[in-house]
Amino acid sequence: MTDKFKKQMENLKNNIDNKIKNLLENSDELQEFIKFHKANFKTYSIRNTLLIYTQYPTAQHVAGFNKWKELGFEIKKGEKAIKILVPLIKKASDSDEKIYGYKYVNVFDISQVQDKDGKAIKTPIIDVELKAKKSTKYSSDMLYKSTKEAIEDDCCVFLDKNISALGYTDGKRIFIKDSGKYVDMTGIMVHEYIHLKNHYIGKKRSKNQEEVEAEIGSVIYGAYFNLDIKNLYKYIAIYSKDVDLQECFDMAYKTVETFIERVEQRLNIYNEDVA
Repeated sequence: MTDKFKKQMENLKNNIDNKIKNLLENSDELQEFIKFHKANFKTYSIRNTLLIYTQYPTAQHVAGFNKWKELGFEIKKGEKAIKILVPLIKKASDSDEKIYGYKYVNVFDISQVQDKDGKAIKTPIIDVELKAKKSTKYSSDMLYKSTKEAIEDDCCVFLDKNISALGYTDGKRIFIKDSGKYVDMTGIMVHEYIHLKNHYIGKKRSKNQEEVEAEIGSVIYGAYFNLDIKNLYKYIAIYSKDVDLQECFDMAYKTVETFIERVEQRLNIYNEDVA
């Protein structure tokens, strides 16, 4: 890593708190997104999160039949429910409640519902794509190819046009939605690579911390290759509650630093071949 890049990383690290604070306070786009999801989708326990993942690994936002109906949507014909556990509670006294068991209930992912005219659900969205700039040195397809090959030193990467999530990992493999947007797909691969390398071993972190670490990895990667990273901060802002951003930055940087070197080695080889 050059001294120039190290200085750039130090500036990123020092300014990340202010960038996130500014987004949370001043971005109408981000506030609308957060408000909608807080109002309409519950936070699920670790147990239920695992249940959802094992049944529907690309799930993004799940809710019950009645909640989707309340929001004005219906379940697509033929969709199979995702089963989660909810506690059975009885009152022991006016001030005390006790759980005496659990029962399964059905929920459905956002990709399994549609409006009454058969159209897919539309919710507030924010642009969190990684993009190229005019001054970006490498072509989108070359950067994508080199990054994919560097990641495949450690694990397999699979492309699929049909998955609903932009990307996910099971700790052994990485799955990426084939959107045709090579720069954004590259950033998503880096995000999932951080998950794979750090979040399936060792000390368990919170969901928020894991997501922030993964996306900061994409920020560092994008900064190094002179990509447009401003939208990535919106993703970090969503998950930034109760997270030590500086600690997350250090974890992400430690993983990305050597990985970037492998990507650059491949890019240099391709450049030599073209020349």
